[in-house]
Amino acid sequence: MADLVYDEYIEASMAGQINLTGTTIHAILLSGSYNPLSGSSVAQQNHDSYRDIIRFEINGTNYPSGGQRLTGTFAFEGSSPTRTGVFDCPNINFPNSTITNASGVALYHSGGILTTARRLICWLDFGADKSSSNGDFTIQWSSSPLGILRVRQG
Repeated sequence: MADLVYDEYIEASMAGQINLTGTTIHAILLSGSYNPLSGSSVAQQNHDSYRDIIRFEINGTNYPSGGQRLTGTFAFEGSSPTRTGVFDCPNINFPNSTITNASGVALYHSGGILTTARRLICWLDFGADKSSSNGDFTIQWSSSPLGILRVRQG
């Protein structure tokens, strides 16, 4: 489901510095002015931490700065040589919120070994700006194929 997986996450994951289980992952809503896919892969290569995208985080009633903590799981599907690792979590909701023009959500690592780094993991595009007016703003993760982030072996 990820529209962009940040280079920094891939490098940190391969170095054993970020593990999607047993650590804290947050989801933050980003405004329509953030589009790391326009033009080139510059954002993918240069955006590596929360501080690089904080200026694009939306402000809204009943939306906490820094986003919402995810309670995710990571599991493997299938068998070698084509196993797939899947990161998934329950849908998240910002109840009674007023949120304007959220164009996507970014996941970042907010706990564990490198707590201060707050490394970006991935960015997911909503396809259009989404809003809520004193109501629920829900992010429903993909159910087919299951998961937020999938990594295939081989």
